[in-house]
Amino acid sequence: MHFSTTTLYSVALIASTALLSTVTAVPARRPSPTPDPFCFAKCSDKGEYFCAENKKHQHAWFINPCQLGHYNCLNPKNTYTAVTNCACNGIPLPTP
Repeated sequence: MHFSTTTLYSVALIASTALLSTVTAVPARRPSPTPDPFCFAKCSDKGEYFCAENKKHQHAWFINPCQLGHYNCLNPKNTYTAVTNCACNGIPLPTP
């Protein structure tokens, strides 16, 4: 089987055009995610202190669940979870 140079060039051009048409452009920059409105919510400074622990087993006092949620929202790599208050023995309560 013998093909002319023009025929081979045409087949190559059609094949490369087909490949290019399947490639989609990647946006230069992805839009930043919409921040969670809870991150900017105003929390009351009233409540009863409770103890919370992070993944490194560090403990801290929080005044109410809103403030804990607010902290976790702003610090996603260092979130705290409520635990028994005994875990915070020896850690002084924050002074207002």
